[in-house]
Amino acid sequence: MDPNLPRWVQASISLIFQTVATAEAVEFFVEGVDEETPAAFQRDSILLRVNGPTTLRSQSDSYSIQIQIVITTLSTQKVNSYDHFQRCGVLASKLEESLPINRYGNGNSLVGCLSPDRGSRDIVKITHFGQVDDAVKVRQSAVLANFELHL
Repeated sequence: MDPNLPRWVQASISLIFQTVATAEAVEFFVEGVDEETPAAFQRDSILLRVNGPTTLRSQSDSYSIQIQIVITTLSTQKVNSYDHFQRCGVLASKLEESLPINRYGNGNSLVGCLSPDRGSRDIVKITHFGQVDDAVKVRQSAVLANFELHL
């Protein structure tokens, strides 16, 4: 594995979903990169977590990558109770696409594209946690997707 690959994957995916978060007008955090403060969670938010790349057993130049996105919606800010579910759908739709991975920090050229893992039981999965605290009107869901990268 090229030692830069994890950085390229993280940076590329982060930039893609930063664009989605901006379009959705929500806070955006990347786990392990951004410093979240309690004040930041006073608004609707999207938290991105990337697992991998993991080398696939069958080929040394093929990798699996899992993307997890946690969506938090403050019910007090919403006029439409279905906005939270709509946001989950927007993210799930983006995760059904091929996602380009670029050499950010090393010339920015294309490394390859993440392709949805068609061999996975769940290519994209939405899980709703509902209201996670009785005292606070907050809804949370997660959108998970499995990808492969073949170099």
